[in-house]
Parts: sequence; structure tokens; C-alpha cells
Amino acid sequence: MVLLLQRVLESKIFVDGKIFSNTGKGLLIFVCFKNEDLKKDIDFERVVKKVLNFRVFEDENKKFNRSIEDVKGEIMLVSQFTLASRNFDGNRPSFDDSLRFEDAKILFEKLYIKFSEKIKTQKGSFGDYMEVHLVNDGPATFILEF
Repeated sequence: MVLLLQRVLESKIFVDGKIFSNTGKGLLIFVCFKNEDLKKDIDFERVVKKVLNFRVFEDENKKFNRSIEDVKGEIMLVSQFTLASRNFDGNRPSFDDSLRFEDAKILFEKLYIKFSEKIKTQKGSFGDYMEVHLVNDGPATFILEF
């Protein structure tokens, strides 16, 4: 599983020209499940704990010392299978490492539920074409792999 975290001041998801979900200050997290994730027993509690304690927000000294909980932030989860792309051969990315739609949707929902139990969380519309609007804070972007 790959998580791409972007620190944001706000995020909005549009589907068919209408707002589907939105958040204020926090993290926009793009989520990608890979084929190998089916062979693992993903510890979603550990994943959520890592993200909630990840100190990527600045303190008064401009140091990354605050977590999303410290700043009372929100989370937006968006599925993005393209994070599994392999790009070393040719000019077109391969998505062979990306988990099947049906399996990825189940894991995505499990992750969403775990986050929702701990912090205010919104999500994108799995499998739909989305317009993702965000106001990047920093910018500050981080990749976590589990």
C-alpha cells in the first residue's frame, strides 16, 4: 500500500460537476493498493496510528513538530491506482502492480472506516472520475509505504 500525503488548507472532491466531499485544514491522502497487499494482512490500526502521529505540521519555530491531531485537522482519502505505475520501460506507464478494482475497493473502505473512527474523515468517490481541488499548504508532500 502506498499513501501520498499532501498537507492542505482545504480540499474538495467534485463528481459530475457537484461537490462530493470537502475538508478544511489537514491531509489529502491519495491511497493505492498493490497486488502484493492481498498477500499481506494489512494492519490498518498501525497505518492510521502512523498517519495520525506523523509530525508534518509546523510549530511556532517552523519545525515539523505537530501531528494532524495536534492541529485538529481533517483527512480526505482518495483512491489513486496510478501510484502503482511502473515507468521504467517505454513511454506509457504500466499499472500491472495495481490491485484489482473490486479488491482495492474493499481495502479502501476498511481504511476509511478505521480513519473515521479516530478523526474527521471524508473520501472521494471510489472508481469515479473526480476533480480534486486543493489548496496545498507548503507545499508539503510525503510518501508512506506499508
